[in-house]
Amino acid sequence: MQVIRKMDGWLVLIVCLSLVLNFWDVWTIQTANPYYMAAITSMTKSFHNFFFASFDPAGFVSVDKPPLALWVQTVFALVFGIHGWSVILPQALAEAGSVLLIYFLIKPSFGRFSARVAALLLATTPVAVAVSRTNNLDPILIFVLLIGTFFLFKSIKTHKDIWLYASFAMLGLGFNVKMLQAYIVLPAFILFYLVASDENMRKRLSKLTVALVVMLLISFSWAFTVDHISKYARPYVGSSMSNSVAELALGYNGSERFLGQSTGLGSAKGETTSTPVNRLLSFPRLLRVGYGTQISWFLPFTFFGMLALYIILKEKDRRMWFKGEKGREAIFWAVSFITAFIFFNLAGFFHRYYFIMLAPSISALCGIGWRTMRQLYEEKNNYMAWFFPLSILTTALLQSMFVGYYFKLLGILMTAAGIIVSYHLYKQKKRGLSNRLSRSGILAIIGFLVFFPLCWAVTPILFGGNNALPEAGPQLSTEKASSGLSNNYINPDLIQYLNKHESGATYLFGTTDAPTAAPYIIRTGKAVMAIGGYNGTDPILNPGQLSELIKKGQIHYFYLPTNNRAQKTPIIKWIEKNGKLIPTKKWESSAVSRNKIRARGLGTSTTGLLYQLAPSDAHPEK
Repeated sequence: MQVIRKMDGWLVLIVCLSLVLNFWDVWTIQTANPYYMAAITSMTKSFHNFFFASFDPAGFVSVDKPPLALWVQTVFALVFGIHGWSVILPQALAEAGSVLLIYFLIKPSFGRFSARVAALLLATTPVAVAVSRTNNLDPILIFVLLIGTFFLFKSIKTHKDIWLYASFAMLGLGFNVKMLQAYIVLPAFILFYLVASDENMRKRLSKLTVALVVMLLISFSWAFTVDHISKYARPYVGSSMSNSVAELALGYNGSERFLGQSTGLGSAKGETTSTPVNRLLSFPRLLRVGYGTQISWFLPFTFFGMLALYIILKEKDRRMWFKGEKGREAIFWAVSFITAFIFFNLAGFFHRYYFIMLAPSISALCGIGWRTMRQLYEEKNNYMAWFFPLSILTTALLQSMFVGYYFKLLGILMTAAGIIVSYHLYKQKKRGLSNRLSRSGILAIIGFLVFFPLCWAVTPILFGGNNALPEAGPQLSTEKASSGLSNNYINPDLIQYLNKHESGATYLFGTTDAPTAAPYIIRTGKAVMAIGGYNGTDPILNPGQLSELIKKGQIHYFYLPTNNRAQKTPIIKWIEKNGKLIPTKKWESSAVSRNKIRARGLGTSTTGLLYQLAPSDAHPEK
């Protein structure tokens, strides 16, 4: 009870706000991201599927991510049942936990007010809220990395090596959530320890080496185990070209993300047509509407805050400004931010919800920067005093650009308000009046700057959203809430026909890719073979191997969607040549056909061809 009484009341309100933003109305979400939802359905069937993160109940192919976060979701599904809300619950809790962690990371060195601001900004970051309302894995990754940060700071304060090794162990666990994405913060971890430790450089390097070894051992423990199990005793590693987790981590989920290759075959699309140099020289991606509206509402404030903090720390101790508690932690957050900022401006392929990686560092730097710039404004009479009004003005102008793209009048009003607030601060300082900002004035400025990001954060609640590729913003009001997978339509006639005719085969049917297969796995709980993995390009089977499965009676039917991305692969050509095409009228009713036409109007391709597969000595259905 004493602990509860000592709780920061503002923190309680902020955490409650986070919980509302993350939880409200998620009970209406049916399947969340079908790709991961299908995997959870499969992973609840057996320990074999659970360990390998199998996409389908038969253990044909795994998902293209390591299993740690999926294990957590599976446990929740086993406890509460397989529902959209039950697999979203871990991410919603992780985001609220991250809000708590950022508060306790900032408060000891920079004070309660900075910690409150940081927690508030993290709770209301639009992309963080959007992702936390889905079963995508990133909120769990952020939570794990912030625990690692807490351990890292504690290792310096307590001078105990065990916390150093624990912090790098958390990076290893983060790798087992989303592979190399977890290592974006690695430079900050390394630099912080080298700067903050009081030991001689030889000891620092030796302990850091041990910590890195711990990190790598934990990172690749699951990958090493899977890669050394016979390929016949486990699922194919989804989205890899050589059935290897190591190759998946370093290729599809590693270098290909930076170089811009978004499919298993390395073909480029979207942002991937330009080189990293061209992307560096182009207009910063995170300042563009659509990208910036997910994460960049406080970028100017972040940059001004970093500069102000550097100046004030160096003024106190010109030579060793970075050795104090504030200096070394400022370095950590700045390097975390700069590394992620550079990566996302240079990377060739990513999804917008990956921007959540920037949320903790931006929130922390803004919380720290607010206190620092306000202090300079109140105490200095030189150029440093103008950082605070300038940061508010530039932040308001950027926000007005974002808002004005959708609502022109609101953008103009935001610009005017930013100019008025900044000018008032300028005149107050210039006239020599009391520079102390009142409590109500501080809250008004914070409310002014947080208002529109909060509005964006609320949009997934108001309008629904894309559960596979989550984002926030008013554009959701004109888009149909969907899973984000192009084939998320289930043909009930297909299920009925196959349940009647598949005759005890291992697979209800085969199809080209995981997006097509996922809804059927979720609906029926039966195995559906995604013959080409997620993108339809994985070289899992050749025609001879498929023929052997047909002879063994493991698969009898193949559904070929008309929009399939693997139409020219040898195995699809073999199916078209050797399979027996079943007339559509034999398995699909006219009512379903009419629904298909309506679905096409929503941009969803739902048509397809059904083939019966039979060995050469069998007699296919007539």
